[in-house]
Amino acid sequence: MDKFNDLHTMSTKGFKSAIDGLMQTACNTAFTLSVEQIIAFIKQVIECICAELLANGKSPVVSSEEAYAIAEEIYLDEEDGELSEDIEFINDKDALTSIFDNLNTILTVKDYKRDSKMIVDQLMSDERFAYTFLYGYSQIPGRSIARLRSRIKNMIRKSYHIELSDETISTVIYEHLWDEGEFTPLKSYNYKSTFFQWLSTVASHAVMKYLEENGFIKVNRERTPGNVRIIWNDKKPECCQMMLDEMIHIPRVHAFLTALYVDRKSQEEIQKELDLDEKDYKLTKRASEKSLKVALLSTENCYEDFLADKGARKLMVSSEFLTLIGKTNANEISDSPLREVLGVSEDDANFEAKVEEFLYDFSNKLFTKELDKTVWQGRFIKGFTPKDMAEMLGKTRGWVDCKFNRTNTRFKEAAIAWWNKMTKTPL
Repeated sequence: MDKFNDLHTMSTKGFKSAIDGLMQTACNTAFTLSVEQIIAFIKQVIECICAELLANGKSPVVSSEEAYAIAEEIYLDEEDGELSEDIEFINDKDALTSIFDNLNTILTVKDYKRDSKMIVDQLMSDERFAYTFLYGYSQIPGRSIARLRSRIKNMIRKSYHIELSDETISTVIYEHLWDEGEFTPLKSYNYKSTFFQWLSTVASHAVMKYLEENGFIKVNRERTPGNVRIIWNDKKPECCQMMLDEMIHIPRVHAFLTALYVDRKSQEEIQKELDLDEKDYKLTKRASEKSLKVALLSTENCYEDFLADKGARKLMVSSEFLTLIGKTNANEISDSPLREVLGVSEDDANFEAKVEEFLYDFSNKLFTKELDKTVWQGRFIKGFTPKDMAEMLGKTRGWVDCKFNRTNTRFKEAAIAWWNKMTKTPL
């Protein structure tokens, strides 16, 4: 990604060419870009788009400064200057393409907020529109997610060699947005970015979670400065001082963090003491905390307890499976297949997560048709009601009941056969 460093020296035409080339040649198998590279790309894209508009006798709908402020609010965490924890790109190419599309809309579409509100309102109030928007194939902007869905599909194929159907991707997104009728994700959209930029992030999150929970991929959860936060309020000042003295050796960084963590001074006090304006304070805080995170993550001493992960996901599982193959029996049979296959007992903290993983793996192999898989997993594992499934899939309640009864009968037969084979004891 050294190409980032050369863009600022180019003409407007060269900018456009270099940006296009960077987007085309970017890594499509992993996300590797640093915060600094993301910021550099944002500035360069804004400059390029603004220059191109002016060259064609047009004006951007917001200034370059406003566009950058919007982008900074979208992509950066105000607290630590790392990428926002709400942003998760599949790979570098996805990141650059998404950022470019979003900035282009912000700078060129005058009423994108109005258009976004219309889409959100319709999704929450009109089931027919929601189904057409999420499952349709219209290429007209605002009519469907066809282009977004295709991009996610291609990224997943290139990154993980996994082929997802259009219907699967749409269903995953639909289930996430619908959220058992509460539309919680939609309500969290703040109109600071374009709706399709926001949806791109949300949809990527949902699809990646689907791939992980269904056992298609294993996600590396190695701790990085971007996915941890610093804990210091519950630490004694003298302990913080000892930690900083050992970890931080740059005088200005040490002075800033001492004022913040040891002396527990306010922002106003620190600005006055170190002669910083508000912007410099934020930049210094970001850089200083990043330096501390890097030092703490690399240390082998006890100071690692100053860090905590930014979040964790809770897994749930239907109790029907445990009833079917005998959770009680698992306590009584010393060589229980559950204990052997899942590697945990029912009293283990990871038991439900392991069962859920097993269920997804078992049903993915059992059901070859995507709709069979979607209905059974939705009803059995996720606990959706028949009405929920009917609304999500655009089917009747009777159709869902019939489909689930048939697939569940197949599952029970297969599960019992598996149990009998593993235990040599008829269930």
